[in-house]
Amino acid sequence: MTAAIYTRQSLDKTGEAAGVSRQLSECEDLAARQGLTVTTKLSDNDISATTGRVRPSFEKLLTLVEAGKISTVVVWHPDRLYRKLADLVRIVDIAKAHGLNIVSVQAGEIDLSTPSGRMVASMVGSVGSYEGEHRTERQRTAYSTRAAAGEWHFSHRPYGYERTAEGVVVVEEEAALLRDLYVRYYEGGESRHALVKGLNEAGTLTATGKPWSITALREVLNNPRYAGINSYKGVVVGTGNWAPIITPEQWELYKGAASKRKVLSSSFTRSATSLLSGIIRCDVCGGKVYRKARGDGSNSHEYACSVKVCVSASAAPVDALVRAEALSALLSGPSDLIPMDTNGATFSALSEALSELQQRRDDLTEALGEGLVKLAQVRPQLEAIKTDEEGLLQRRNDLTSANVIAEVLLDIKRNLFAGPTVSIDDAAAVKAQLAERFDGLTLPRQRELVSLLLDIRLAKGRGPKRVLIEHRVVTSLN
Repeated sequence: MTAAIYTRQSLDKTGEAAGVSRQLSECEDLAARQGLTVTTKLSDNDISATTGRVRPSFEKLLTLVEAGKISTVVVWHPDRLYRKLADLVRIVDIAKAHGLNIVSVQAGEIDLSTPSGRMVASMVGSVGSYEGEHRTERQRTAYSTRAAAGEWHFSHRPYGYERTAEGVVVVEEEAALLRDLYVRYYEGGESRHALVKGLNEAGTLTATGKPWSITALREVLNNPRYAGINSYKGVVVGTGNWAPIITPEQWELYKGAASKRKVLSSSFTRSATSLLSGIIRCDVCGGKVYRKARGDGSNSHEYACSVKVCVSASAAPVDALVRAEALSALLSGPSDLIPMDTNGATFSALSEALSELQQRRDDLTEALGEGLVKLAQVRPQLEAIKTDEEGLLQRRNDLTSANVIAEVLLDIKRNLFAGPTVSIDDAAAVKAQLAERFDGLTLPRQRELVSLLLDIRLAKGRGPKRVLIEHRVVTSLN
């Protein structure tokens, strides 16, 4: 009889697959005792059978049975194969058509080709389903209680932290890298794509030892626990009892930057390597103009229409001209671009209101931790606090800028005007300082600034006059 061994473990905390290895060893012994010819060994490690998540090896097993390649499945216990009755129904339907025996180390043999065998399988499945649901409910209660008490429950080690006998502690080398990633995202204007590329080029691996991906980085950066904020099922329940890696202020800066990028569409590719590629428009056909290498072997580049090659121009002079115009736009733009204090009174009032909400949340969390109230009693209040908090944050963000473009300019302004300043009366010195700081911005930030300040078209002809530049109007930066 041709047989397949199937093993499964719902949770692999160590990542070493020790549980499925033990199951495999016992299943191999059972197959040998029964004289079964094992042709396939399949495993779904770290995958629950009750969450509805696809089990790749389980699906492959059913395919093999349907193809007539497997007549017996060896498992440690039937609940390793199925816990949901829906999965059992699929197995039974296939067994009726092709015949299938389930041989288990812990529960004996189940012949699904007979009514009595199917009844036994159904009873085992019902018990497994009940146990799974009951365990899930107990876990949910335990997790919510821990979260309310400031504890962080995790099955897989999060990047930047590890669990020790003293609790959740910071892995400083990883924490330093995380802080740098946050700052490069919200202050340097780098995309997640660029950050992932840099991480992988440096040979930096995730907490699970794998190369970084956009999804992996997004999940890490979007985790509020790095700012010491504890939540359960999306509801903030208080402050965690672990050391945060970034400050709450940095978390707000990151969320603001991420929100803006959802609203403000990018006018350049993620892999842009020049100041104006994709930003310039062709004055003839309206198509985008991109930078490309000249075909004359000179190692120089040119900007050319990507639609019909209507126009082209040497890249270096165009870059220099646009850079000068961007600086002029900053100097001649609204006075709000000059460093000044933020709108103190109203901003402070909203910040104070946010602090009061935080205190209310902390009070509720403390009462919950001391057992004075139950989570079900305080959940509506916590959700109301979250709603009020989001509203106040939005109002405060609205004060920071009148529109998305102004907010981006304000972010860049913090870089342009960082450090020592000069008198605005000394125009030459101001321009020189702006030029120096503009050159110090990351390329994505320079491109963002240019695209917000200037409308650039490339026309036919010769010389700088063929580069048509119009200054965009920024109405307010308050």
